[in-house]
Amino acid sequence: MKTAQLLSRPIYAPAARDHRSTLGRRARAPRSASAVAVDTAATGTGGLAEDLWNRHGRAVYSLAHTLLGDETTAMRAVAQAMVDFVGRDICTPAEDTGRTLAALVYRRSAELAKETSTPTHLTPGMEGLARLAQLQRASLALCTFGGHTYGDAAKVLGIAPLTVAQLLTSGLDELSRMSRTN
Repeated sequence: MKTAQLLSRPIYAPAARDHRSTLGRRARAPRSASAVAVDTAATGTGGLAEDLWNRHGRAVYSLAHTLLGDETTAMRAVAQAMVDFVGRDICTPAEDTGRTLAALVYRRSAELAKETSTPTHLTPGMEGLARLAQLQRASLALCTFGGHTYGDAAKVLGIAPLTVAQLLTSGLDELSRMSRTN
């Protein structure tokens, strides 16, 4: 099937409550290469991964990029997490999709960080994040880009919610100090 035909096809997406497929929703943006790769790897069809990318792609990519500091590795983490999400047998309520996907991206980012020795090179405007301690950066990324509460982030990180709050506060204080000195 040609790309133009793929883009013009309706997307099947689960309804928020009854989990039946609905016809007629179209992609809000052209298919990204990542959405195509995830669809092909996970299901061989279009739809769910593309919808995930359109709804949560920017946020979870920002999370992965903040943690990894490398665009290519961040995209790999997002694509792998989306494959994990699409391939799961567990039905996730619509309101939890972003947080669940962000947790999967965090886990994949942690795995990829162990495999690669790429130094953190964040884009301008985010370079201050590279100076934060890893847990500060993870707490900030999960709560800011992943939509996690302190409790949600604490579960993902394996620490207490109070510690997440303290890490966020100290991280934001450090970023504030850095911005004043520059």
